[in-house]
Amino acid sequence: MGGFDVEAAKKALDAAGYKLDSNGKRLGKDGQPISFKIQTVNGWTDWTNTAQVVAQNFQDLGLDVSIETPEFAAWLNALQTATFSMSMGWAADLVIPWDLYRQQLSSAYIAKSPDGTTIANGQLWPRLTSPDIDKLLADYTLTTDHAKQVEIIGKISEWYVTNVSGIPLMANCLWYEYNTQRFAGFPTVKDWYTQGSPWQIGALKVALTIHCKDATSCGQK
Repeated sequence: MGGFDVEAAKKALDAAGYKLDSNGKRLGKDGQPISFKIQTVNGWTDWTNTAQVVAQNFQDLGLDVSIETPEFAAWLNALQTATFSMSMGWAADLVIPWDLYRQQLSSAYIAKSPDGTTIANGQLWPRLTSPDIDKLLADYTLTTDHAKQVEIIGKISEWYVTNVSGIPLMANCLWYEYNTQRFAGFPTVKDWYTQGSPWQIGALKVALTIHCKDATSCGQK
């Protein structure tokens, strides 16, 4: 990947009509300085560090951008109820591209709570949907023709990057730790039978696979 080209980014913003004022602040179309916050979860230091880099990149372009770190419940509620300016989140860690795009683009993930509030489930947090995309997602499930599926995913991908529903920042990090002092059978590089993080769908498989190293390691006689 290329580096962050400040001058090219400034030229792109200038060309789009977002000019700098005499104080070096980037102005919106309304003539007011552009200002917003990026949400990350309190305590998730990898996300916070990434958001700080992104915020600094924006500041280098003249935008007034800072980060805020609410607790997880408040962060998720803001995403689901569309009460945020910008936020870091995750994408579906599933099997095929259709899974990812369905959770981020399908209008089926918009629901209403009993009080009438609309809730965005899956990763449909930007709430950017399209009847055309809904149809393409449905069409994908109606064919087993691989070439046709590739064509459909290509159309969805093009729409996704054109409309900037989300901006991928990094590969999903699925790290975990384990201790082999008493137990064996954890997923390892040599025996990668599932993902080891306890919040993943492989948690049950790990629980059923790990075992005492020997007759005495778990306090057995």
